[in-house]
Amino acid sequence: SLFSCEIDGSCNAMHCIECASEGFDTSYSDNSACVSCPGSGIADDGDCLCGQDEKLIEQDQGGVYLSSKMCVACNSGFVQSGNEGSYIAGVWYPVDRYTCQQCPDTHMQYQDGICLCEDGYTALPFAATSDYKYGAVSCVNTIQLDETLELVQSEHEASSLIFRSVQTKSSKEPGKTQVEVTSAVMEYYYLNASTRCLYHDGTATADAACQTLANLCVLTQYDGESAVC
Repeated sequence: SLFSCEIDGSCNAMHCIECASEGFDTSYSDNSACVSCPGSGIADDGDCLCGQDEKLIEQDQGGVYLSSKMCVACNSGFVQSGNEGSYIAGVWYPVDRYTCQQCPDTHMQYQDGICLCEDGYTALPFAATSDYKYGAVSCVNTIQLDETLELVQSEHEASSLIFRSVQTKSSKEPGKTQVEVTSAVMEYYYLNASTRCLYHDGTATADAACQTLANLCVLTQYDGESAVC
């Protein structure tokens, strides 16, 4: 159980009491007083637990402390990290029982611990799985993405980086050896940026996507044969 602090009027001194000894489950988050939990259990750190996709509240909208903590469902598209922090759609969500945090894309819905793209949108990068940790997953218009892929020709081309003149071990001079690698940077940025730039909607986000394409071309050393250039 947590502790709560009170003022002893006789000596104007602050001291702490154990909430369990007073018949309470825990204390408010600022330890100002003891309070009961809503009945969904107690976490290892002594605070109340809520169900999946629910946040904990202890104050009303006016900032007045409730007589008992409550569990309230998060709105659609918002994440509740629960008792342990976790990666969701490429983003780390720390433990925060009192806050519903938004999925990384506004076209996502939060369901069963996962942020999923709405119908009509596709998650990028394609390699992203439920435990993906390398950057926020984005939702891109599926029709626009399919048309972009027709121009790129393949998902493989969209994630590959070709080095066309590689120096071999036996020679100090650059040779004609060509090496193709799968680039995590290309895989993460290329299709997303190219689709948003191709279907420019006049927003700063679309401007940034076009700038990203230019930077990816620089990464290829301005290789005119590369898809990104």
